[in-house]
Amino acid sequence: MGKYLITGRGGSGKSAICVELQKRGFPAFDTDRIPGFCRWEDRKTGELTVVDPKGYIDFKKISWAWQDDVLQMLFKSNKDMILCGSSSNQADYYSLFDKIFVLVLDEKTHAHRLKTRDFDYGKNPKLQREIIARQQTFAKKMIDDGATPIDVTQPIEKVVDELLSLCEIPANVTQRPKK
Repeated sequence: MGKYLITGRGGSGKSAICVELQKRGFPAFDTDRIPGFCRWEDRKTGELTVVDPKGYIDFKKISWAWQDDVLQMLFKSNKDMILCGSSSNQADYYSLFDKIFVLVLDEKTHAHRLKTRDFDYGKNPKLQREIIARQQTFAKKMIDDGATPIDVTQPIEKVVDELLSLCEIPANVTQRPKK
């Protein structure tokens, strides 16, 4: 199978894709749900920073950073995996993946997802506008750099079928747990 990264900014659909992949039995991991994998850091010092997810986050001063030791442990313990996540430092790890997918969606759909999600990050109106604008720029740059775009405005089952197809895994195949 290999190692794949599915990325996009907050509210683009990474977690929903991860859940659908897990339902189908694939080794998929949501970076925001792995203890210790990500943390808020001061961009200048790299020190741990406390952030209110309900408020505005100034990404010029604060970064959401993957922790190298946790990522390396995940890679060592999983021959095959699909990592669903995004961070300020993710480019440092692109070479570890066989293929990178970037999620693409229109601004209206993205705004709706941020407003109706079941957790606080991205609810602040100013931050919401920035996330949506950054997603558009981010997706374009990722595609220009060779990432494979995935249209996440279609039903989640179709999105995951397309991802599996692009990973050359038949959509009707369910991964079996290894014994």
